[in-house]
Amino acid sequence: MKNQKITPTNITKLKKNEVFVFGSNMNGNHAGGAARLAQDKFGAINGQAFGLQGKSFGIPTLNYDMSKIAMPDLARFVSKFIAFADTNRNLAFLVTEIGCGIAGFTHAEIAPLFKEAYGVHNIALPQSFVEILSTQKKGYKVTDSNMICNPDGKPFKFEIGKIHHVDGEIVPCLNGFHYCQELNDCFEYYDFNTNNRVFEIIDHGITKHEGDKSCTSDIEFVRELSWLEVYDLVNVGKGNTGRKNAGNYNAGNRNAGYSNAGNDNAGYSNAGNYNAGNRNAGNYNAGNRNAGYSNAGNSNAGNDNAGNYNAGNRNAGNRNAGYSNAGNRNAGYSNAGNRNAGNDNAGNDNAGDYNAGNRNAGYSNAGNDNAGAFNNLQANYIMFNKPSSWTYEDFTSSKAFGLLQSIDTTLYVPSGNMTDQEKKDHPYHITTGGYMKHLPYKECFTNAWNNWTTESREAFTSLPNFNWDVFTDITGVIES
Repeated sequence: MKNQKITPTNITKLKKNEVFVFGSNMNGNHAGGAARLAQDKFGAINGQAFGLQGKSFGIPTLNYDMSKIAMPDLARFVSKFIAFADTNRNLAFLVTEIGCGIAGFTHAEIAPLFKEAYGVHNIALPQSFVEILSTQKKGYKVTDSNMICNPDGKPFKFEIGKIHHVDGEIVPCLNGFHYCQELNDCFEYYDFNTNNRVFEIIDHGITKHEGDKSCTSDIEFVRELSWLEVYDLVNVGKGNTGRKNAGNYNAGNRNAGYSNAGNDNAGYSNAGNYNAGNRNAGNYNAGNRNAGYSNAGNSNAGNDNAGNYNAGNRNAGNRNAGYSNAGNRNAGYSNAGNRNAGNDNAGNDNAGDYNAGNRNAGYSNAGNDNAGAFNNLQANYIMFNKPSSWTYEDFTSSKAFGLLQSIDTTLYVPSGNMTDQEKKDHPYHITTGGYMKHLPYKECFTNAWNNWTTESREAFTSLPNFNWDVFTDITGVIES
């Protein structure tokens, strides 16, 4: 509690530097109450409503017609008094219970007007004012855009700087003004949107509490909060436009991460919900940059992928366009191997279906390099449209084969480098940060050829049965 001086209850004389502060009226007619005492003993001037008068200081609390002065006007007079006292530190001002006698104001209405005087060394306040100012109950209240809410089911318009009072027994939801001590609790009763207005309040009255809300007989709207302030107060993190976020810059609610538009995300920059990873447009992703749902991997456009860069669903491998592949770069479905264009292959590089071996163009082959069906022997390798003396193993151990493996027909294009048409065709780029572009094989081979050394080029031209026409037709490279 501040070291606050208390005004004596029965003042009959003043010390040399003391000033008696009383409530007057706009006529300056000091005929009753403390005003009469000020005129009789302390030099109050008849006809002067406000200001220093001998050893007294008048503050109008009644109008010319002797009705209560408007609270904003009274507040301005009190502020002028406090400013005067601040510039006259040699004087000691004894404030009486102004306005609480003939004028008919309550202590709860008047005391808050002196909050800036509370603790000032040359201003003494009545005990009743000090008790209110030292035990202020603060909280928050939300109204509609017109500062109206509906206590007890009846529309009520509030004003900033005015203490609103309700008579009768205070009963939550039946009689009284409601508010919450924690701002987040207010939005259990009001929509969390910028059409509503949010205020700091002081509870000056008799209060009853029920759960997370309070109900009082006297409430003062102190100031309006901006929505930027609201966002900071309802979140642990910063820069959030949602509620109850532990992280920062979230538009949704209850996010532990940052920059999420959805809800309940532990990761960052998610548009969906319940993501542990980052930059997901879908829901329940443990990985990152997924446009689909329930992906453990990264950059998947499909759903339920454990791998990465899958356009399909339920892939355990990577870069699959199909579904349910355990391997990688499959365009088909349910392949255990890699780079299969067909379906249900256990091997690799099969164009057909149900092959247990590798590089089969047909169906149900247990061997390798077969174009037909039900073959179990190793076929000679056909090169440039003719049978050659090489086997598959001869070809795969050659330098030409190694160079072929280095040619990549995919290119990851970041969102910043995408054309408008590409962004339209691949809307998930917003989440994945870009998309995987498929380039023409001839273009990729020609670019590689132009960067290879003469020795590397000769690895192709020295292959069995080499033919420039066939080579150009397949690779796009022209004989020079």
